[in-house]
Amino acid sequence: MKLFCAGIKRGHGIGKESKNPYDMMNMLTLAPIQPGKMGGMTVEGFGYELIEMPVQSAAVVQSCAGVKFPCVLDVTIELRPYQGEYKTTITGFAEAERKAA
Repeated sequence: MKLFCAGIKRGHGIGKESKNPYDMMNMLTLAPIQPGKMGGMTVEGFGYELIEMPVQSAAVVQSCAGVKFPCVLDVTIELRPYQGEYKTTITGFAEAERKAA
């Protein structure tokens, strides 16, 4: 699946109150705004919207160190459990276009 990617980020540490470790990794992608109606809501807009997609591991994040963003990436995705529900998760990637988009 090809995605227009703005970047990738990882936040990790120990929670102040819970004292539990956390590790959150997301790829920031841009998708065309899809105008339409859903139930009682109408969506209008132009251009792109930012969508955060979970990333499987810190190794995937680190492998992006040499990528020049923004760019188009050909990502590998799987349906995985994430924060109590199943989400589409990025498990790997290859650069689809070498130059910045």
